[in-house]
Amino acid sequence: MSKARILLRAGAAALLALVSVQSSHAADSYFYRYKGTVSGSASGGGVDEEVPITLGSHTFADLMVNQDLAPFDFRTITTLNGITFGQIAWGQGTKPLPAGLQLDPATGILSGRPTAKGDHEFEIVASGLDKEGRATYTIKVGDAIFQASAISGGRFHVCALTPSGGVKCWGYNNARQLGNGSTANSNVPVDVQGLESGVTRIMAGYTHTCAIKNGGAVCWGDNQFGKLGVGDEAVRNAPVSVPGLESGVTQIEAGNYHTCAIHNGAVKCWGLNERGQLGTGDTQNRSSPHAITALASGVTQVAAGGSHTCVIQNGGVRCVGHSYYGQLGNGSKTGWSAANPNYVQVSTLVSGVAFIDAQESHTCAITTGGAAQCWGSNEYGEIGSGSSGGPNSNDYRGTPTQVLGLTSGVTSISTGTYYTCAVHNGDAKCWGANSHGQLGRNTQSHSASPTPQPVTGLGGSVVELSAGGYQTCAILSVGKTQCWGQGTYGALGNGANGNWFTPVDVVPY
Repeated sequence: MSKARILLRAGAAALLALVSVQSSHAADSYFYRYKGTVSGSASGGGVDEEVPITLGSHTFADLMVNQDLAPFDFRTITTLNGITFGQIAWGQGTKPLPAGLQLDPATGILSGRPTAKGDHEFEIVASGLDKEGRATYTIKVGDAIFQASAISGGRFHVCALTPSGGVKCWGYNNARQLGNGSTANSNVPVDVQGLESGVTRIMAGYTHTCAIKNGGAVCWGDNQFGKLGVGDEAVRNAPVSVPGLESGVTQIEAGNYHTCAIHNGAVKCWGLNERGQLGTGDTQNRSSPHAITALASGVTQVAAGGSHTCVIQNGGVRCVGHSYYGQLGNGSKTGWSAANPNYVQVSTLVSGVAFIDAQESHTCAITTGGAAQCWGSNEYGEIGSGSSGGPNSNDYRGTPTQVLGLTSGVTSISTGTYYTCAVHNGDAKCWGANSHGQLGRNTQSHSASPTPQPVTGLGGSVVELSAGGYQTCAILSVGKTQCWGQGTYGALGNGANGNWFTPVDVVPY
């Protein structure tokens, strides 16, 4: 709560009005009103003087260190009598602003990022024409947080899109997948070179990473089989533009050893193609983007897995490539062949699909009704059907299978290495393998967990999550980012190396 103090000058006398006060004497009585005017009478006479400047109260929302304050205009809570805002200068009083915040002296707009934790009390002064108004306010600032607007997990590294449109990555950097010009691992977020702003999408693959900046595709990291799309197989330690995709790119997807993008409404893929996963009708690798003739229109999303690719086209799902575990979803384990080289229709998902995601050997989708369905390998219960065959059992589901308990309310789903996670009615739920605590259940187990269960200890409701190799990360509605699972190479971003079986905060940049 703020306290307003209004200083009135009448000639040489100064009248201080703090609260509504009534004072009675035998001959006179005076009434001081908090806002608007001061009135009174003396021996039958009377005065009525307006208060020139009044700053009203305001309650600021709690912030975190390094969290942007929504710009606040003090003019919206200030009343002027006989003076205009053009004659007002704004400043600080005896209690200064929290470090990191700035007050515009001409407009009275407060903005910035607080840099220190605590309950900060500060005084604002509005002055003009020898008049002055003051008020005290408080902003509560909590521990520092790492803010992300999107997040994507690779094999042992994670990358995030910041609210300012920049990219930061952390974790394993053996193949330069962090994009910071180094080969050193990092257990805290580091800046990706040249991607400080303008980025709208980020995607971490097995050992490479791609993004969309100003409508163009850029990639960096491992370039085996030409998966960076730059025409060769040389590794890149910082982002490079993908030739031919300098604009018009609306989605990019990094798989294990191949990459795909939607460019001007059509699908283009490049990289490893030994299983026909590029959809080019052959098994020839490509080091540059190659247009997929059958996907020239109607495609709204592409998902690149281990050795297969799936798309949403005209509301239905089609897949191509390897299908040893039934990950193409057409009821068969027969994948690409010279006799059957094209995308196949996923059984039962011919329309009404809102989202898909693919990993090494399984695929999942969200229907427009918010239901989650998965197909492919189920050795560790990653399909979420309530049962699993166990390691090396060759257990699989060749057609889309309903994930238990997730028949509606699913807004995000992400496939990891032998496990899956989803956002269901604001809660994070995971199932499948838990060898490194990646399910977030405060335990580590090599046994399968074939039924979705809530993640333990999250600091708020979940907006988005990403399952990677053996680590999972989530963006919470309160603005912070948390990760759990394998952190051997720093992939949890919490400033340490090691596994955590419950969520830990990613440290701020």
